[in-house]
Amino acid sequence: VDERLLLDAALDAMRAGGMTTVFLEVRQSNRAAIRLYAGVGFQSISLRRGYYRNPTEHAVTMALEWAPERREKD
Repeated sequence: VDERLLLDAALDAMRAGGMTTVFLEVRQSNRAAIRLYAGVGFQSISLRRGYYRNPTEHAVTMALEWAPERREKD
């Protein structure tokens, strides 16, 4: 299954549901995931030291923001 298709579908559903911001954490060593998320517009916003266990590793917190959708007046 193409991860990008799954991610796009999830983000489309979130946006359609009215969400304007999505946050996630990803292992700092998971460069493929960081590239995937950055490719759809996520920005790295912070580092959570020692967030993961077994093995202990930092997490990169990422966020994606959309402008609220305007609703047409009747």
